[in-house]
Amino acid sequence: MRGINIVNLCCSDYIETWFKPLYDALMVQASHIPEEKRIKQFREIYSLIVDHMGITIFVSEKMNEDMINKEFEQKVQYAEIINIHGIGKRNIKVTESFKNKIAVNPDYEIIKSTVEHDVITVIILKVAKKATISTK
Repeated sequence: MRGINIVNLCCSDYIETWFKPLYDALMVQASHIPEEKRIKQFREIYSLIVDHMGITIFVSEKMNEDMINKEFEQKVQYAEIINIHGIGKRNIKVTESFKNKIAVNPDYEIIKSTVEHDVITVIILKVAKKATISTK
């Protein structure tokens, strides 16, 4: 499964948009921390993302909307942002349907939704609950 996850992440530009910036930030901005600790921290974050796909859902031909929702509900428990990717007309259709149902939920905000070259990317932000003040 790890190999499939790495391929999916590479095909979705995670190397350039997530891992490289994270690595660069740890190496430059956290230079006061010993290098071996920075590398260890990067590897821990990298492994968490690759092994558990904590922030990403890759919609496959086998998935239906209920399966996307189930995976989303699991991941959103510990992640503030969830990225959803699907390739092909069928996966785009299922992802769009899921996105439309999430869009009306006040707990979430769609911060990006694009379809280009038969690839859909949807980024969903979990909105912080506003505290209510009791007047009693």
